[in-house]
Amino acid sequence: MRVKQDMPDISLATVYNCLDTFVQCGLVRQVVHERGATRYCANTEEHHHFYCDECHGTYDIPAAPSVSRFVFQVPAGFVVRHFEIVFQGLCPKCFAKRSESAEYP
Repeated sequence: MRVKQDMPDISLATVYNCLDTFVQCGLVRQVVHERGATRYCANTEEHHHFYCDECHGTYDIPAAPSVSRFVFQVPAGFVVRHFEIVFQGLCPKCFAKRSESAEYP
């Protein structure tokens, strides 16, 4: 929508093709949330995401060095290039609103 303000004739296909190219070049990360549309994250540092159940905000969580030392049981033949840990709950603002009226979860 922001691009359309400056370039009203641009197609959505062009926008998504550019985003796909940015992902392939490592300029952005594609973030797929099970309940929503694909998002793109400009933070290319190793990190994870927190999704707020109330406001649907997405927040970056820095990757702790110790997490990279976890040993996962990956089936034979699979090669892990990247993994992401997803946190879900309430952001501080939504938790403050919720805790005034009821307990979470």
